[in-house]
Amino acid sequence: MSAARSFKRGALAALGSLCISATAWADAAPPPISKVALFTSGVGYFEREGEIPAGQPIALKFQRDQINDVLKSLLLQSLDGGPVGAVSYPAKEPLARRLEALPINPQELTGLADLLNQLRGAPVRVTYGPESVSGRLLGVDKRPLPGPGDTQTVEDWSVNLSVSGALRAVPLLDVREIRLEDAALRDQLTRGLALLDDARARKTHTLTLRFPGNGTRRARIGYVTEAPIWKTSYRLVAREDGQAYLQGWAMVENPSDSDWRDVSLSLVSGRPISFIQDLYTPQYAQRPRIDAPKPPPPPLRMMAKNAKPMRARNFAPQMEMMADEAMAGAPAIDAAVADITPVAQALRAGPAYRFDVAHVELMRGQAAMLPIIGQEIPAEAVSVIRRDERRDHPWLGLRLKNSFGTHLPAGPVTVWRAGLYAGDAQLPDLIPGGEQLLTHGLDMKVTLQPPKSSGERRITGGRIVDGALWIRHKRQRSESYTARNDDDRERLLVIERTLRPGWRIAHSSSAPTTLDDGALAFSWPLAAGSSGRFEVVEERDESERFALLNGAPSRLLAWATDGAFSETLRAALRRAAQLKGEEARLEQAMQESRDRAEEHRQDQARVRENLQAAPRQSRFYERTLQKLDDLETRIEQESQAQQKLAGEQQAARDKLATYIRELDIPG
Repeated sequence: MSAARSFKRGALAALGSLCISATAWADAAPPPISKVALFTSGVGYFEREGEIPAGQPIALKFQRDQINDVLKSLLLQSLDGGPVGAVSYPAKEPLARRLEALPINPQELTGLADLLNQLRGAPVRVTYGPESVSGRLLGVDKRPLPGPGDTQTVEDWSVNLSVSGALRAVPLLDVREIRLEDAALRDQLTRGLALLDDARARKTHTLTLRFPGNGTRRARIGYVTEAPIWKTSYRLVAREDGQAYLQGWAMVENPSDSDWRDVSLSLVSGRPISFIQDLYTPQYAQRPRIDAPKPPPPPLRMMAKNAKPMRARNFAPQMEMMADEAMAGAPAIDAAVADITPVAQALRAGPAYRFDVAHVELMRGQAAMLPIIGQEIPAEAVSVIRRDERRDHPWLGLRLKNSFGTHLPAGPVTVWRAGLYAGDAQLPDLIPGGEQLLTHGLDMKVTLQPPKSSGERRITGGRIVDGALWIRHKRQRSESYTARNDDDRERLLVIERTLRPGWRIAHSSSAPTTLDDGALAFSWPLAAGSSGRFEVVEERDESERFALLNGAPSRLLAWATDGAFSETLRAALRRAAQLKGEEARLEQAMQESRDRAEEHRQDQARVRENLQAAPRQSRFYERTLQKLDDLETRIEQESQAQQKLAGEQQAARDKLATYIRELDIPG
C-alpha cells in the first residue's frame, strides 16, 4: 500500500507543478492617493489625483473582496476636460462553466482511482517494475485479499488495460508511472488543474483605466471600498475649578496597498446606506426549453382516398389521436429570472460630523493615532446616584458639558484627578452644548440609605357625556433619598432619573436639568460631615369611564359626596342615584313577589299529596281542598302583582335612561 500512496503523491505533485502564465502589467503607474474619507459605517472613500500620460493604460490592483465595491463606485474625472476611456478587467466566468469543455472534471477528483476511471478508453503507457506496456485504459478496481489476521482483509488495487485485444491487470503496487499517450488529453488535464489553481490562488484583480489623448492629463480617480471603522479615545485631566483638559485621539488604519503621503484625511460619523452587490460574477438567465412543433397530419380527404375500404375504419382512432396532437399547444413558458439579492445593511443617517486632518503620512498596513481634540472643557466634580441602582455609595464622576462646536464621538475616557489616575469612563456621542455624566469610581466618603417609595391616587375632576361618567385621577409616586457625607468637604450629589412615558415632575428639592440622553439630573449639595434627605415626586393624569346606567346607587351616592366634582355634577349624580334606587326598589319587590309565588307553589304540591291520601267523604278532605283553592288564589294575586311591577320597573328604567342620556356636564 505504501507504493500506491507514493505513486499517488508523485503523480499529483507532477500534475500540480504546472506553471500559470502571468498577466503583463500596464506600464503607467496610477496617481498617488491624495484624499481619504473614513466613515463609521465601515466604508472609506479613496481619491487619487495627479498627472498621468494620456493614451497609456493605468493599472489599479484591488483585493478580491474589494472588486464589487470598486465596480459599483468607481469615479473617473479628467480635470483638463478631456474624455474618459473604458475600464477593462479580466472577466470572471464561473469555474463550473469553464470546466464543462474538458473531458474530465478535476473538481470531482478525490484520488488517483477517480482520475484513471474518468480516462477510460485513453491510450496510456504503464511502467511497472522493469517493464512497460501500452494499451487502452479500462479503469481501476479493487478486490479484497486475506490479511495477516484471521478476520482482516486488505484491498488489492489493479490497473486494467486492453493490450492488443487482450485484457491485462497490472498491480498498482508495482506501478511507477502512467503516461498519457494522447498529447491533447495531457494538455486538457493540465489546463483543468491550472484553472483550479487559478481560482484558488487569485487574490487580486487588476483594473486597467484609459484616458485617451496625447501628452499628460490631470486625472482624478475615486472609489469606495470596505475600510476599518475609525475609533476615538480620550484623556480627561480634571481640576478643582470645574474645568478639565480634554484630549481626543482617533485610531485609523491604512488597509490599502498604497502608502498615504501628504493625504487629506476626513473622519466622518455619518452612516450612509451602503451595501455589496455582486457585479463581477457573470449572471446567466434561465430560459425555457420548447420542443419543435410536430408536422401536421395529412388532410382527412386525402387519407380517405388512399385508404382501403375494408380498413378505413381502422384509421379513425389514429387520425383522432393525430388531430389531438396537432391541436395541442406548446408547453407553457415558465421563465426563471436570476434574482440578485444584495447583502445589505441600510441605516438612517444620524447627525453627521467630521474631523479633517491634513498632511497625513501612513504607510500601507500600518495604523496611527491622530490627535483631533485638545482644549479646555467644563467638568464639574459630582457624586452620581445612577437611575434604578441600589448601592451603598454613589459613583465618583464629572458632569461634562460639550463646549466645542462639534459632536464628541463615543469612546473610552481615561480620567486624571489631583494629578493621579482616577479610573476609566465611557463617553457616549455628545452633541454640541449637551451634558453627560461620566462615572469612573465609587465615592466611599458618602453613604446612601435605600430609597423609600410611596404613592397615592386621588380624584381631580370629572364630566358626564353620552351616559357615562368620566373621572379624572392624578397618580403620584414619591421617592426619598437619604445620604451621609463623611468627608471634610462639601459633596455635590447628582440624582439621575428617567421619567416613564406620561409622567412628569410634580415636586423636587431642586429643579432638574436634562442630560443629552434625555435623563433628568437633580443636584443635591451635601455639606461636610452632615446628612440630608432629597425627595422627588412624579405624577401623571389618568381617566376612567363608568356607565351610569349600570352603576349601583351606593356608588353613585359616594361619588356625589366627592368635593373634587362640581356641584352640578354632584346634583346630577344624586338624582341618578335616586332614580337608580327607585329602579332597584322595584326590582327587589319583583323578586320578593317571585319568591312568594314559588313558596305558594311548593305548598300547593304538598297539599295535593295530602288530598290524594284523604277519603273523599271526610272532613279532612274538604279542608284540604279549601286550602288548595286558597293557595291558587294567592298565586294568581302574585302573578297580577308581578305584571304591575314589571310595568312600573320598565317605566323607572326608561326614566333613568332618558335622564342619563340627556345629561351633558363638562368637567
